[in-house]
Amino acid sequence: MSEFMLIDGSLMAYRYYEAMPDLSNSSGTPTNVEYGMLRGLESLERKYPDAQLVLVWDSPKAKSEKQKIDPLYKANRSPGGKRGLWSRLERLKERVIRHRWANAKLDGIEADEVMYSIARHLAPAYPHETNIPSKNLVLLYTNDEDLLQTITDNIIVLKSHQSKIFEWDGEKVVEKFGVHPHQLPLLRAALGDKSDNLPGCGCLGRPKLAQAVREAFKVAFESRQVSAGPADLVKNIAENHVTWFGPKTRVKWDGFVASGQLHRNFELMQIRLNPDVETEREFYRSNHVRKVTMLWVEPTLEVEPVAEALAEWEIKSLRMCKEVFAKAEDDEEF
Repeated sequence: MSEFMLIDGSLMAYRYYEAMPDLSNSSGTPTNVEYGMLRGLESLERKYPDAQLVLVWDSPKAKSEKQKIDPLYKANRSPGGKRGLWSRLERLKERVIRHRWANAKLDGIEADEVMYSIARHLAPAYPHETNIPSKNLVLLYTNDEDLLQTITDNIIVLKSHQSKIFEWDGEKVVEKFGVHPHQLPLLRAALGDKSDNLPGCGCLGRPKLAQAVREAFKVAFESRQVSAGPADLVKNIAENHVTWFGPKTRVKWDGFVASGQLHRNFELMQIRLNPDVETEREFYRSNHVRKVTMLWVEPTLEVEPVAEALAEWEIKSLRMCKEVFAKAEDDEEF
């Protein structure tokens, strides 16, 4: 079985930016992002030695595209709060990361959608999608709960907390949320998402909403619908769960539905296969590897720029650093 790990690089960088704000070199230049990212990536290599690592990056235009659906989307995230982060990250990618690990990015598309699109073509959820054998295991390294909806038998989400990694499969999603992975977008649309500044109904708890979502999907399946959406959820609650509401909660729910927020949330929380990855399905059947690799750039394995960058940042404690410096010393041209 081939194993791939798709890493949300933008989210990973921001975590280290926030976690180690005071880390710097002797000249006072901040090195928290640089050191944290390299340490984190090497740790993943040690823990998952058989996996090919691919860092996936957000496109700067992705947020503005989704704000066309709802201006509230991520409006709580101020660019000023990440002073210097993205310019430093681009420098880190150019000088070190692209020489060591594969990278992927699509203009105007968020990292989670690119990760999902690649994952589904490396490990199809359904045999009829392509002729790619479902022998690949794809690990999605991210703390973004949006990607939990992508979990299948061959796609697992890795979430980290305090240096520990927790593997999320379908059973864990059901245990925590009360619904299956593919049902999560509808549940989360009703609950809202504070991190993305998307309000929820604020009147029904997760257990009741999970029950209503399961029932809506059951009815949809029995009616031979492909899936269930906001209208199915609203109909199910109206027909079967009137007793859940008091006067105040009824007003909240009706207002939430009438405002269109439930539908907008659902639209934003679904992670879809990107057209640039999904099109030409016949081409996948004949040559899927070429199509998939078009999305990422393999590492260049150049030593000199990496050694120079690590020396400038005074980073010497990582395994990769020692290897790079050793190679650089053996290189006469360097």
